Amino acid sequence: MKQLLAHLAACTVLQQFQVEIASPEQVLALVDGNYSALPPVVAGQAAAALTPFDSQGDLACAEIALAMWQKGPKNLGGQYQALRDREHKKRLGQVFTPPATVEAVLDLAPGSLKPKSICDPACGAGDFLLSAARRWPEANLSGTDLDPLALAVAASRLALHGFSADLTVADALKLPVDKPGWEASVDLVVGNPPWGGKVLRPQGFDIEAATRANACTWFIELAHWLLKKDGELLFLLPEALLKVHGFAGAREWFIDRFALRRLIYMPNVFSGYYAPAVALEATKGGIQEKVTVGYSGRSGEPIRTYNILPATACRRERININYDSHLEQIWLRCSNGAVFLQEGDLGRDLPAGEAVVDFSLGIVTGDNRRFVTAERQTAAQLPLLTAADVRRFAIAPARNWLAYDPKVLQQVAPLKKYQAPAKLIYKFISRELVCAVDRSGALVLNSLNIALPLRLPFSLDYLAALLNSRLLNTLYMYRFFTGKVLTRNLKQLPLKIPAPPEEEALLAKVRAGKLAEADDFVEELYCLSEAEKKHLALMRDQLQTVFFV
Repeated sequence: MKQLLAHLAACTVLQQFQVEIASPEQVLALVDGNYSALPPVVAGQAAAALTPFDSQGDLACAEIALAMWQKGPKNLGGQYQALRDREHKKRLGQVFTPPATVEAVLDLAPGSLKPKSICDPACGAGDFLLSAARRWPEANLSGTDLDPLALAVAASRLALHGFSADLTVADALKLPVDKPGWEASVDLVVGNPPWGGKVLRPQGFDIEAATRANACTWFIELAHWLLKKDGELLFLLPEALLKVHGFAGAREWFIDRFALRRLIYMPNVFSGYYAPAVALEATKGGIQEKVTVGYSGRSGEPIRTYNILPATACRRERININYDSHLEQIWLRCSNGAVFLQEGDLGRDLPAGEAVVDFSLGIVTGDNRRFVTAERQTAAQLPLLTAADVRRFAIAPARNWLAYDPKVLQQVAPLKKYQAPAKLIYKFISRELVCAVDRSGALVLNSLNIALPLRLPFSLDYLAALLNSRLLNTLYMYRFFTGKVLTRNLKQLPLKIPAPPEEEALLAKVRAGKLAEADDFVEELYCLSEAEKKHLALMRDQLQTVFFV
């Protein structure tokens, strides 16, 4: 691949200096150091762009490179990305950042910033370094990456535009940050560090986390080691960093050491897969004040101001980009006198509390094609419900069958839980709460989860009515803003205990299919004012606009 990249770099050089690429021989000659086709004044720059590949010209390779160039991206970075297969990218933790997103991240830099030193600790093919060099041409650039080919591409791209950088093939997380003499020296750290996998805690790092954590956790701490006091951090990171429980320690560590200034929520940065991201600007050692939150639905779309967060919205629990003081008050009002679900286990002693349920997971077969059938093939097979069968308050007859066998299935709850006289079924992969009461005793696939009533101050149908309601769904989206319905989150929702006539009145509306009236009734039950109802509707529309993309 290195030789092919050398010939693609030659194509880039010819285009950069406006030389028509007429033949593979032209490309070959350039790789071999013959710059006669170029203006003499740029020969040195061209040589610097090709030197990182240290390759010899090859006619067959030149032909392939020219064909790729004519059909594919007209830049070396794009060609390199196309060459890297998905598995190799995953193994190296590579996520290539769209050019418009790179610019959006760097646009977060304060206008007064004039960095003398810029570092990208996982620089890849140099997207951030090249853009930073154009903005701050006097700055000293440095970058680290595990992939030597990526660094060769980065060096070539920088040289082609008259820049250079100190590039090192290494694992940046193994820098000796805990050794005497290590001194923070960088004015600006930029980039899109690896997000994937569970990486062992590097030596000397102290973010509160498990022994293993998402790689980006450690790169946040590395940035802190690298930066001078009052240095700036411009990173693209997974949106999960703001809210997921597993990042709580990293959030607290970050908030204690950085002042977060600006965020951009980017739900659709990467084509081909769902990986919502946030771009952030933060100052090492600064005082936390208000945080401006921007929103861009897709890479390249204009960024609009979405929210202004008070410092109090940045907490270990979550950094809530949707923070709204009125909705916080509504949450408190709804919590007054409410009960909250607690977790028990069917057949065991119950914990104290008025509302105890057994949360159990749907079945993971390990191979749906092998175990799940559309028709019943043996007497051992039982009806199986999937997410497609469940809507709010309604469950379609099971259209699939599965033999319950804990010895061969990957993950199952005890059969008695699925076959309980009544169970609440809810979608697991969902931005809102979608649930219904099942009395058929059917099995459920892992796209669904269940809750069994162990001790409730109201009926299971009433619980379903609350969870399906417009009010609790809006509160759920506001507080948790996630595509997975987690037990941890369900246990935080305030549940109003009704008087018997109130419960019956609500369920009568549900049975009659008057769901809009049922939603109105729930808001009355929680004693919302007319102004609060209007604000709730406004926030619901806003949340769905940015979340359902």
